[in-house]
Amino acid sequence: MAEREYQLMTRCVEHGCILVSAGEVGDERYAELLREAEDMQDRGLATAHYLARGFRIALTDAGRRLRSGQP
Repeated sequence: MAEREYQLMTRCVEHGCILVSAGEVGDERYAELLREAEDMQDRGLATAHYLARGFRIALTDAGRRLRSGQP
C-alpha cells in the first residue's frame, strides 16, 4: 500500500505536538484534520487526545520513523 502524505505529520515533525481547535480552523477544516488524525492513530503513527472542541496529536516512534524514511 502506498504511504499517504499527512499534513498533520509535517506539523508534528516541526513542532513536536500540536493542538487543533475547531474555533481556530473552522468546522469544515477541523473535520478534515480530525479524519486525518484518526487515520494516523489507527495506523499507529500518532497518538491523539480528544478535547471538547479540539484535539492534541503527536507522532509515535513509528510515525517518526516513517517520516524520516526508516522502516
